[in-house]
Amino acid sequence: MVEYSLSRLYDWAVTTGHLLLSQDTLTNEKISESLNQLKEITITSENIKLFESEFIKEDFTFLKNVETIHFVQMDGNIIESIPFQNLPNLQSVKIQGEFINFLHNNWHKLSDIEYLEINFSSNTEKIPEDILLLKKLKYLHITNYALNSLPKSLWKLSTLVEISLNVSNFFLTGESSQLLKLKKLSIGTSFTFSIDFLISNKYNFLPNLEELKIECFGKNQGFNSWIFHFFLRKHIFTHKKLISLELKSNYVSKIPERICQMSNLERLHLKLIKDFKGSHCLKNLENLKFLGISESDLEEIPSWLSHLKKLEYLSFHDTLISTIPSFVKELPNLKGIDLLMTRIDENQEVEIRETLPNCNIQFGYWLRDKID
Repeated sequence: MVEYSLSRLYDWAVTTGHLLLSQDTLTNEKISESLNQLKEITITSENIKLFESEFIKEDFTFLKNVETIHFVQMDGNIIESIPFQNLPNLQSVKIQGEFINFLHNNWHKLSDIEYLEINFSSNTEKIPEDILLLKKLKYLHITNYALNSLPKSLWKLSTLVEISLNVSNFFLTGESSQLLKLKKLSIGTSFTFSIDFLISNKYNFLPNLEELKIECFGKNQGFNSWIFHFFLRKHIFTHKKLISLELKSNYVSKIPERICQMSNLERLHLKLIKDFKGSHCLKNLENLKFLGISESDLEEIPSWLSHLKKLEYLSFHDTLISTIPSFVKELPNLKGIDLLMTRIDENQEVEIRETLPNCNIQFGYWLRDKID
């Protein structure tokens, strides 16, 4: 039984790419030694039998060095049988599938992990409030576009450094200011705000945030648009520590003037912009190392870009750009340009590569032409 279990588990680890196939003659001892090298395992409904054998359930110590477990499309009751207490080095758990109920009763088993990724599509499940038991959690990624509320206790996870949320609604309250260690926030959702958060001056939105990515879409272009712009003006464009901002929203069709006052920005990526009047003020962002204007109707690279001497990377992905002006080659630190899905043809591609021989340039067809 022991030999059979170890041998099958070894075959699984090699097949899934978690272990390299050994060229030596495999003894039981060598198999155990190899399994002890595992840093990551993926458990699915197809291979769970390997982990359910009595030998493995009782021992499991041969996986003592595992740092990451990825659960894919499994019954939550099966996950409960995993002896997490025998995985002292476990830091990361990734859960994909419809077994979020497992978390309701088992947060305490994951209390020492630092990374949690949850990806599910249920219309009825909620993230339980006792997520607060993850007292060492630093990185939280949640994807569920049917999820319309987040646990209030989320804002009390003071250890969080990074949050990524792809949910149907993101409700902001003044409690968000408690996440003093949060450095990176990525939000793909619609927004709602508590009135006190919007109008009060006592809240400092995520005061130590350095990187922010927002993808926000909504139906009501009137009131909702006004609220969203108010949030940007009050809490984002005045933020003192932000060095990276990515913004994609049907509420933002022109470059907000106040972005030009964010002098600490090193990375700025704007998408879905239609009106480029007033864009020249971006030349004031002298610390920019990355500038992206993509998924827009930009027809030519603006001349003010020549003022941004620290630029290392440019992105004009999915735009109407058809040529690269000569001043671009004068940018002293330029290392890369994304020109995928632009109107630049093959003949121009050769010329551009010759003009910028030390620059990594991505070219590709213009998708809109293909669709038409």
